Amino acid sequence: MENMNLKEQLTKICEDIIKENNKDFNHIEYEATGISNHILNEKGVQMKIGLELIKKLKLHNKLQFEKKIINNELQKKDYLDVFLFHNNKKIGIELKFKTKAIDGTFFSNQGAETNGQHSFFWDLHRLNDLVDREEIHEGYQIFITNDSSYWKEKKSNRRP
Repeated sequence: MENMNLKEQLTKICEDIIKENNKDFNHIEYEATGISNHILNEKGVQMKIGLELIKKLKLHNKLQFEKKIINNELQKKDYLDVFLFHNNKKIGIELKFKTKAIDGTFFSNQGAETNGQHSFFWDLHRLNDLVDREEIHEGYQIFITNDSSYWKEKKSNRRP
């Protein structure tokens, strides 16, 4: 895994997160320890991705969560979910983790499909803006969901 580029590393990490979250929920272990064998929220995914990148890319002190960047043009603060410095590049990562409750799991309904899609595209816009302003050199957008409404083909409500 050492020879993978960042995109390949991120893809592998996300595939591993999805694979682990698709396993049966271990209720006995959860009740005994209070710790789940699943990642149940966006912050958990953010931490897993960041910690795996630190380990795999040997980043040490070159990764930050919730990096604040001042947008002087708009007079506001922007935040990046994950910010890292790797191969002489400043890299921003935005993450969306939207779940739908499934019988027998602890996932909550946090999909809000319309809002989720809007915030995904807003994050993508911000990443492009940060690249244009040279705050970062590269940006990555990650979207993980178990909610099929995000990938199902939409039915038109229009009548012919």
